[in-house]
Amino acid sequence: MSSLDQRAEAAQPVGTWDEAPAALSATGVVKSFGATRALRGANLALLPAEVHALVGENGAGKSTLVKILVGALLPDAGTLMLGEAPLTLGSVREAVAAGIVPVYQHLTLMPHLSVRSTTSR
Repeated sequence: MSSLDQRAEAAQPVGTWDEAPAALSATGVVKSFGATRALRGANLALLPAEVHALVGENGAGKSTLVKILVGALLPDAGTLMLGEAPLTLGSVREAVAAGIVPVYQHLTLMPHLSVRSTTSR
């Protein structure tokens, strides 16, 4: 096994998708705003006891997907699941009551931190 293969194997998350159902999942989520298609069949599975980050280019649909997951927007198509139960959200209040609370990226939360390291290694 090459060192690259060993590093890739070591980087695999603990546990597998087969061991536990996703705590929250979205499958085939579609959302359009007029002629603009913001999501084209988005899929996301959030596993229990793991930290997740949604990362992508501007305009990739990250905020739209999160807004759907927290009930702020309704999807045009697709399936949301909370554990193994279908999930239909009509409001943010319903999402919070179901235990779904996003943590948004806000630079103002930690104004003393920068995006570059001030220490050298």
